[in-house]
Amino acid sequence: MNERIKQIAERASATKKHVPAVWQFYDYELEHFVELITQEHIELLQREWYKLNDVSPVVDESPRDVGMRVGRKSELISVIELLKNHFKEKQ
Repeated sequence: MNERIKQIAERASATKKHVPAVWQFYDYELEHFVELITQEHIELLQREWYKLNDVSPVVDESPRDVGMRVGRKSELISVIELLKNHFKEKQ
């Protein structure tokens, strides 16, 4: 299991069974775990957006390249909003 997922599972107070790498979640723990995983993904997407924001425009950047860069940024924003809205609908 990924080390970061283990850390998030522990933060969600998951109960570890006697078998290594097997986690048992109660409903409230599972909900918290999903919330933490979703937040982790949102933060990852936001970091990627900031990286794209910090890229200096190239002097001879073609309109196509500008469109691709701007398009990626807007796609990231859309995905972030979709994740936030999807989780809110489930509550």
